[in-house]
Amino acid sequence: MTQILHFLLALAVILALAWLASYDRQKIRIRYILQLIIIEIALAFFFLHAESGLWVVKNISGFFVFVTRVRR
Repeated sequence: MTQILHFLLALAVILALAWLASYDRQKIRIRYILQLIIIEIALAFFFLHAESGLWVVKNISGFFVFVTRVRR
């Protein structure tokens, strides 16, 4: 339950910061914001719970580990 509350609090903070930084607040369309949030949740679920999503995350992190080792 605390994870859900943490997620909702983080989401509210991000939306508040985006609203404060926006140039024309009258043209903000809530429908588009909600669509992007739904897409973000679906992608997060895929990357964290599906085998292929975990494979992608592991390979991307492995790439960055490789790059940081090469620079040293």
